Amino acid sequence: MNKHRDVSAGYARGSDLAELKTWLSSKLLWDPSQDDVALTWRFLQAFYGAAVAPLIREYMQLFEAAANDTLTVLDPEDNCLPGPAVCAGKMAYLAPKTLLKSVAIFQRAAKVVDGTSAAKQLRLAVAELPTLYVILLRWEYVTAWAKAHSQPWPLSSNISAVYEGFARTYRARGMDQCVWCERPGENCGSPQRDNALGEWTGAGLTWFKKQIGA
Repeated sequence: MNKHRDVSAGYARGSDLAELKTWLSSKLLWDPSQDDVALTWRFLQAFYGAAVAPLIREYMQLFEAAANDTLTVLDPEDNCLPGPAVCAGKMAYLAPKTLLKSVAIFQRAAKVVDGTSAAKQLRLAVAELPTLYVILLRWEYVTAWAKAHSQPWPLSSNISAVYEGFARTYRARGMDQCVWCERPGENCGSPQRDNALGEWTGAGLTWFKKQIGA
């Protein structure tokens, strides 16, 4: 991790490696002298398993390199909303080539994850959600790039099938339940507080499915 970057570690279910960021922040707040790289590796091995940990680290390094190469500075005002047409060309580090490399990493990880641990399998699937989210939101842009560059498409060619896989993991992790309420699943009465996508976008799966035309 680049210690000179300002990293947000707010816990939003489904945000990129939220569990790692929260755990790492707590450790470093307790003792800033600790080695963040060693702590990260310790967490990855325990949380994802010894076979998958190197691949999650590869995934992290992929996007760190992409951000560095494109001089990307994350700005909450420079996002993809309100939809796919606005997304194309924004956030240069989320290039189609990088997104497809990320999918390939997760597909390799799926082959070595502990098949006896449903928890580790779900954790791996959740870690892939941010990549799938961007691909789904930029579907035409990414698929067109892959075709133009003769890159094999690693997912189903049917956007609805990819969305359904995303939604299954989203629900299995409980992201469709209330985020801030005292009782899990409580109706908060506000779409901004109902679920993980509510934190990301102000709406949930119904909005997302409509937005991408799945």
